[in-house]
Amino acid sequence: EIALLQKACGAKVEVNLFHRTPERVQQIEALLRDAGADVFSGEAERLLPLSHDRAFCRREGMYAADVVLVPLEDGDRCEVLAGMGKKVIAIDLNPLSRTAKKATLTIVDEVTRALPVITDACMSLTDEECRGLVAALDNPTFLKEAREEMAARLCHALD
Repeated sequence: EIALLQKACGAKVEVNLFHRTPERVQQIEALLRDAGADVFSGEAERLLPLSHDRAFCRREGMYAADVVLVPLEDGDRCEVLAGMGKKVIAIDLNPLSRTAKKATLTIVDEVTRALPVITDACMSLTDEECRGLVAALDNPTFLKEAREEMAARLCHALD
């Protein structure tokens, strides 16, 4: 799904892990390449102001990006990236998480369901439609609507 999304939007793909080892990064990069992704690799540096391994990224990758997709809950990194002035798109199941609250746009869903929908949108929306959606972004309202939808479903869960 990452490879398809990359082809649809032209973004760079960089692997950034909390439990980071060179072997794990290389294995995941290899899996992504095997799936058809063009993975941005190179020497990672401690560039983000974090005390853990997610501080490591590539200078020409995430560090230089204007927009970053955080496909799994990562409150620390999301908050730091937003603080650096980057637009952060987060995919998170929990609309109450720090990740969801700090992101520019939170997609409240499971990552394997969300990625194909994002890819389809990248392929089908016109530039004008994209500009309109970006101008209308209101993450607090989106999160409120997600919480309300979840509450309504819970009220009827045992029906």
